[in-house]
Amino acid sequence: METLRTQAELVQRHGLCRAATTWQVIWSLLRGFPKNGSLQARTVPKVDVFLCHSWSCPAWSKALVLCHYFHVHWATRWALLTALLATLQLLWRARSFDEVAQNGVETLLWRAVYGPLSIFLLVYFSGCWLQSKSLWFDGICVDQSNLPLMTKTMQAIPAFASEATNMLVVWHESLFSKLWCVYEIAVRAKTCSFDSIHVVPVWLPIFVLMSIVVNVFPAFGLSLGFAYPSLSTDPATRFVSLFLYLGSFDIRSYFYGASFAIPITYFCMLKIESHKTMLDQMASFDLRKATCSLETDRLMIRRQVVELFDEALEYPLSVSFEAEESSVSDTEVNSDVAALISPEDLHSFRHVTSYPTEEQIIDEFNAYVRGPLRESVVRSLGREDQIPLKLCVCAFWPSSAGGLAWALGCEGHSNCQDAASNLKFDSVALYLITQAIIAVVIWTLCSLLTLPLVLRANRLVLNMVTGPRLQFAAGLFCTTLILLLWWNLFASFLSATILVGASEVSPLWLSGALAGFVFQCWMLWYFFLRSQEDHTSSRHLARGW
Repeated sequence: METLRTQAELVQRHGLCRAATTWQVIWSLLRGFPKNGSLQARTVPKVDVFLCHSWSCPAWSKALVLCHYFHVHWATRWALLTALLATLQLLWRARSFDEVAQNGVETLLWRAVYGPLSIFLLVYFSGCWLQSKSLWFDGICVDQSNLPLMTKTMQAIPAFASEATNMLVVWHESLFSKLWCVYEIAVRAKTCSFDSIHVVPVWLPIFVLMSIVVNVFPAFGLSLGFAYPSLSTDPATRFVSLFLYLGSFDIRSYFYGASFAIPITYFCMLKIESHKTMLDQMASFDLRKATCSLETDRLMIRRQVVELFDEALEYPLSVSFEAEESSVSDTEVNSDVAALISPEDLHSFRHVTSYPTEEQIIDEFNAYVRGPLRESVVRSLGREDQIPLKLCVCAFWPSSAGGLAWALGCEGHSNCQDAASNLKFDSVALYLITQAIIAVVIWTLCSLLTLPLVLRANRLVLNMVTGPRLQFAAGLFCTTLILLLWWNLFASFLSATILVGASEVSPLWLSGALAGFVFQCWMLWYFFLRSQEDHTSSRHLARGW
């Protein structure tokens, strides 16, 4: 670590630590970089985020990743808060549920879905004005016009990577084939907790935005008219009628399902293949073969790797013998004492010592990337068929909000009492509570569990089927089947059970509904909340998602 310590002192002495704001980086990525990027950067004692990226990745993809990383939390919170406040304001002003329903489902959808969606997109793409984060981005923070200063800055990049509060890795298929990128990540992982490294794939923002837009379609379909048919007083007959009607709905439901199946199949396959490519690149990494635009950079990185991973240059250990019982915490690195041997002196007599040679150190670095670093990425991102819970919430909130608007709109009836009576409810309040539970809880859980099911099905398809066209066709069939069986039939079955159980206040029907809900909760735990290491959720995908 003596190398990093020397570099940090060099950075402080020459004021090399520069940073740009989020909007400066995004704007520069979209419009191009000025010849003297350092004029836009300011000198800071420490940066908030070190940006690790590949120049082979399109600039617009990196700009979109920055919007996602910094703004998706804010955008989701503002959208949900807007939907909640707009709905509460309407309920507060209304004197009865009928008055709420008389506003119409379309008006409620504007308050619960369309308006909040506009807020989401506004904050998502322009949220950089709401926060002030400093970024180290080589396209701006390295002065290209001052060659001596640029050389010093490039040599100090490992110090920037290790000293920043967090590291954002913009994953592109070329990332782990670039020597600089792997070196920056390795330095960060070796010197800091991997919890401070956030990996955001370039496909993730597009996937989230696509999912949100597609999930607005069902809400739009509700505004076109959806109401239950006349039902029998017999509970069993009413259940069958409700299940068949909810399961079939009309031709629009299948159109929405098909429109969602195509993009979700494409992006799930892209996610699986990209994830596998990333891990395969790390598993076969070799510093000697990694690409580097300048041979001088390769030599510099090789020298720094040798100094960073050379055990002979580690700080001496300070062991306390004063305590009666020593512990692991009593042994620590004495950062105030320099390394026992300088790199120059060690080079002259290394061949007569038991310390590894430079080639062996390079092999150790390769093993570190292939082993501990790769395992850390797997623990952080999960397997290729895993997806974080918060990402699913972000993707599916419009359909849940649309369901709530439909419930408050009494299925489009201007008279809630008529809607409640049609479903054999004696109380309008019980009817609305039941509909809200179905829309906000049952259908939301079904939506959240859809992506893990589709990912696992498409992973099997990719492993068993050959040929891209055949793979996509088989994946599309599996995705459509899951949407039909799980998102349509199972949710319809459970919804019909709840409606009959609540209207009849029947312990038998309510027990069946409870069993279905428990099954959903178990699947939620199985896919998202299990703590086993081999099934770790993607906690840091999209900044902690």
